[in-house]
This record gives sequence, structure tokens and C-alpha cells, in this order.
Amino acid sequence: MTEQTYCGFIAIIGRPNVGKSTLMNHLIGQKISITSRKPQTTRHKVTGVYTLADTQYLFVDTPGFQKLYVNKFNSALNQSVVNSLTNVDAIIYVVEAGSFNAGDEAVLNLLPADANVMLVVNKRDKFKIRLELEKFIAEVSAKYPFKQVLSVSAKHDQGLDLLLDATRECLPESVFLYPGDQLTDKSSKFMASEIIREKLFRSLGEELPYNLMVEIDSFEEKPKLTR
Repeated sequence: MTEQTYCGFIAIIGRPNVGKSTLMNHLIGQKISITSRKPQTTRHKVTGVYTLADTQYLFVDTPGFQKLYVNKFNSALNQSVVNSLTNVDAIIYVVEAGSFNAGDEAVLNLLPADANVMLVVNKRDKFKIRLELEKFIAEVSAKYPFKQVLSVSAKHDQGLDLLLDATRECLPESVFLYPGDQLTDKSSKFMASEIIREKLFRSLGEELPYNLMVEIDSFEEKPKLTR
């Protein structure tokens, strides 16, 4: 008898710098998306694969949606966010605890009316008084009929098990789309180029062109070494 399994796509969206990539990395338990303090560090739609028992979660990390700087580059990134909201089984809408602004509102306006959307308030450890956090959550959760409302601290692995449980409820019965030990849909060469870009962002800061891209000319994998 074939075991019943569940599998589905979950888009992670939000304005820049609310911790979307950090959240996905910690949900999977592996660094899949690069992170930095620069807005829209994430340039490509990256799918992180997490298989747990009878469930395969396909988390789609997206660039931060923003309208502060209008140019072709940012417009293309924004469009990729909009595109990611189609054909997914659930949406994780991430906001930063204690900070809800016009950028968050712009993302909120993208949410489909009938989707399985979970509000995830990240960086909850910023609040030392629980009642203040609860007040903030109540104010934001009143803006949309969220299926679930949760607070987490992705960086400190707090609240992630509850988020996985809530997400699982939205996933359809389905065969797994990836092998159980696969962590992403991207190649090793792509991941290497992203790690290089992250290190450049972190090391050079404002000296670096914002739209920097990394291209690897030669990539070789060996049993004990990748170079």
C-alpha cells in the first residue's frame, strides 16, 4: 500500500529586509538563500526543499517588493514577486515586529483575496514586553483575513515548528517532486555564484554597484572538493 504524502509550494513574500531569506534558511536547516543588509539581496526566485516524514515543503524565496526606487531592474524584481503568487498552495507574508510601513502595505495589496495566507511576524525577540507584541500583531492581523497568524524569530529558531505545522495544513496530497535529500532546485554552480555575491556585499558595502551580478567561468566538483 502506497503511503499518503503531501507536497506543495509556499511563497515567502514581504518588503526588503524583514528576514525572508533567513526564515527560509532556518526552516530548511541549510543556507539556501544569501542574506545581507542590502535591500533586494535576493535577485532570483529560489526554491528551498524541505522533506519531513510524509510531507515535502517547497519554499519559494522572493526578492523584497519595494516601490521606493523605480527603474527597470527593480521593476523586474517586483514582477517576479507578483508572479510567485500564482500557482502556490500557501503564502507566508513576513513583516518585522514593531515595524509596519508603506512598503508592507504595498505587499499586502498584492495578496489574492482567496489564498491561504499566513501572517508571520518575524524578529519577535525585539519585544521585551509580550503585551506590546500582541498589540502589534492584532493591528496587522486586522488588515487581511489571514488563515494563520504566528510570531517567530527566524534567526533564533523560535516558533518555526508551529509555522511548519500551520503550513502543512495547506498542502495537497501529492507525490514528492524532488528526492528526499535534495535541498534546492538550483545547481551547485548557481549556489556558488550566490555565495560569492553575498561575500562581496558583506565585505565591500557601498563601494559595490547595487546591481552586481556574478558569473562563474569554470566550476568543477570532486568527491572531496568543489572549486
